[in-house]
Amino acid sequence: MKHFACIIAVILLPAIVSAQSTFKNAKEGSSLEYTTVDAKGKLLATHSLLLEKITNTDSGKILHIVTQSEAKESKQKNQFSYSENLTENQLTINKDMYAAMGSMISEMVSDTAKVKLKTTVTGDDVVYKISPEINEILPAYKINIKIEVNKMTFPVSVECSDRKCIRKEKMTIPVGTFETCVIEEKTSVSFKIMGIKKTELEMKEIWFAPEIGVIKEVTYDKKKKIKSTEVLSKINYK
Repeated sequence: MKHFACIIAVILLPAIVSAQSTFKNAKEGSSLEYTTVDAKGKLLATHSLLLEKITNTDSGKILHIVTQSEAKESKQKNQFSYSENLTENQLTINKDMYAAMGSMISEMVSDTAKVKLKTTVTGDDVVYKISPEINEILPAYKINIKIEVNKMTFPVSVECSDRKCIRKEKMTIPVGTFETCVIEEKTSVSFKIMGIKKTELEMKEIWFAPEIGVIKEVTYDKKKKIKSTEVLSKINYK
């Protein structure tokens, strides 16, 4: 049971799509760094996005990104690559990240729980509007994770719904002041272990600046108490 609990704990962090960037006016080799703290300000993790390559298209750009993160206490590190489609009006995180995420999860769990397993991840594109109107609805998305270990299968489902811009706000963080749209969304993470089904509910507020992307993200539990806060802590534009 300890191994299964470890598997779920390792999976929940990378399964939910974290801070994403438009990298507006940035060149290849640019990067962004984020810091995540708990409700008391204790450091939980660091996270970075590296703009590895830009491909120009008729409708905009394809951003090829390498994401890296490290949990503070466990020192667990993970890395995978994915792509985003950026147009004048929309940022889309493509489905191609899920295959890479599955491989990364398998490697992480093997190292952490000392068990071999196969992980399959599928899901929807994740869409942000560059400058949404207040009360504008953003598309919901779902991520499905299937873990196969010791001839047993453990499904994990992540559903993100009720995504909308609730207000416009000028937000000041350590790296600067930005005009943002504050996006509210609800997340449901469901999984089943040893016949017992469990669902974790969260709500997020995301500050999205057109020239950067996500600059701040606050996660609340089902009682609306703050669980964690992720903030853009460093901009390294080429």
